[in-house]
Amino acid sequence: MTNIPNIGKDTIARTVAAALALLNSALVMAGKAPLNLDESGLYEAVSILAAASTTVWAWWKDNDIRKTTRLAKLQVEALQEEELRKLEAERGGLDPDPGAEEAADLS
Repeated sequence: MTNIPNIGKDTIARTVAAALALLNSALVMAGKAPLNLDESGLYEAVSILAAASTTVWAWWKDNDIRKTTRLAKLQVEALQEEELRKLEAERGGLDPDPGAEEAADLS
């Protein structure tokens, strides 16, 4: 897998500035009052955008709300643990399925 670099801060700043300029132009063309783009107005706009984007990101990132999603996460973790046990068994001669004896006893 290749390491893809993160988006640079300068790219984000240019994108925000371009979006504000486009929004301002659209407001002027629509006959509305343009944005107050002095230093304090720009600071407020960027702060609101940063707060909104981090809030959405924090909510979206690994937020398992539904019961089926939580169950799926548990299943993925179990499969990962099983795969890890198999790899360790291949490397060090460990028992690849330590729960197999218990399952056999129960049946």
